[in-house]
Amino acid sequence: MYQKNNQVNSHLIHQISNSYEIKVKNAVPFQLSKFNETLNLYITTAKDRNKKIGLLMISQLFMIFLFLLMFMLFTVFLSTEKQLTPGAFVLISTYIIQLTNPFLAVSQSLMRLNGNFVALAKYRKYFDLNKENYTYSIVQDSNVLYQFINAKFSLGKRNVDQFNLTISTNKTYVVIGQTGLGKTSLMNYLVGVYQIQSGQLLYKNIDISHNFSKHIFNEVVYVAQQPIIFPYSLRENLVYNSQHIYEDSYLLQMLEQFNLSHILKKHQLTLDDDLTEIYKNFSGGEKQRICILRGLLARPQLIILDEPTAALDVDTAKNILEYIQQVVPSIIMITHSPYAMELADEVIDLEKLLN
Repeated sequence: MYQKNNQVNSHLIHQISNSYEIKVKNAVPFQLSKFNETLNLYITTAKDRNKKIGLLMISQLFMIFLFLLMFMLFTVFLSTEKQLTPGAFVLISTYIIQLTNPFLAVSQSLMRLNGNFVALAKYRKYFDLNKENYTYSIVQDSNVLYQFINAKFSLGKRNVDQFNLTISTNKTYVVIGQTGLGKTSLMNYLVGVYQIQSGQLLYKNIDISHNFSKHIFNEVVYVAQQPIIFPYSLRENLVYNSQHIYEDSYLLQMLEQFNLSHILKKHQLTLDDDLTEIYKNFSGGEKQRICILRGLLARPQLIILDEPTAALDVDTAKNILEYIQQVVPSIIMITHSPYAMELADEVIDLEKLLN
């Protein structure tokens, strides 16, 4: 039961820690489903364990009650017959009192059980918090992906006003600028994490100035700078919250393409074996490649990459970026790597754009 309790706590902490990744992947329903599976398993285990403990304690209490009743009647009989001194009676009574410890254990168990119910109620309450207010506007084809029109918003500590920018389809964009300028913040506006204060921000035909459409998540994938691996199987990490189903052979082929197949061989795992005990030992490059592959398996029309080559060697980074260009029509990436900029159709210098 303690192991299941730890799994519930670990699962909850992991999801809270990675709430940003869950939000940009529109994976709240998926995570709720996973958490409910873990929680229901814990509830079942706790019920069975507490039921067994309760039955054992009831049996123990019944036996102790019979023993105490018979012993007290016997000692009273001996005392009335003057075969038992008052001192001996007190001593025996003291030993009998010590037998009441199981009653204390029952009380403590009931308190722990009540604590479990309170904890479960808090877990449920947390996941019943207000959800994101997404719209269901249908995306229509357009030659323009994003368009800022006289937009006013914040980038870090900087307030931006009358901002105009057009990002077209079927192009590779590289966004550059000094650290702290707000490149990642700009991406957060594109994926609905932030909303502009005034003006307009359009995704194709949809105004996302204040409300994001759920249908955009079917077209746009964001791979954050900090790679996130979930304590699930490798398959679940790759097709995380995806509507697409892949054969094992294809997933293994993609792992080979991204130089990740050694993970299965090294640890003697299948695609469905749990990674909980080993994923923390993955290198930064392995985590980053898994996250990029996860994004590609969602089959996006646009992929947004934040420093995708930060943990990769030059050759691996080149191969991955070239492959991404082959399979994704539109790309926006934050990077300063020279070979990435060579692949760009257009470089967006944010510092020049803001001045």
